Amino acid sequence: MTKSVLLAAALLMIGTASPGAAEEGIGSTTPPDAYLLPEGDAFALYDRGFGSLRRSDWEGAERAFSEILQRFPQDELAPNARYWLAESYLQQGEAARAARAFHEVYAAAPQAARAPDALYKEGVALGRAGDQYGACLSFRKLRQAYPEEARRYPVDEFC
Repeated sequence: MTKSVLLAAALLMIGTASPGAAEEGIGSTTPPDAYLLPEGDAFALYDRGFGSLRRSDWEGAERAFSEILQRFPQDELAPNARYWLAESYLQQGEAARAARAFHEVYAAAPQAARAPDALYKEGVALGRAGDQYGACLSFRKLRQAYPEEARRYPVDEFC
């Protein structure tokens, strides 16, 4: 089973609490010891970073995803970690930094499922950074490289 599948399963179990079940230990928001993740691997760091994202703790997400990329650059979770790191920059108001990071996501793996999202977010970040021309170039590249996927994104009225 891949790390992505295990992560999804862990997140589903954590989020399935029912009222009064905590006393019984069933559906508790605290996972049983069997589901606790070790602190030192990419999977645990990704879990921590994703939890930070869900709580809008952008600095915590940045720390966790940066550590994955530093310690586990070849891990299968690294591309998604790079995307979420860029998103954490954008949410912290660091639009230019976010644009560069989203570009890295796209450039590293243009065939990846996350590539169209990264290209769109690069355009959004460039627009927020005041580079409307760069934003329009990103949106144009998105429409050219991924015509089907581009339909799900709003059209920028300035381009």
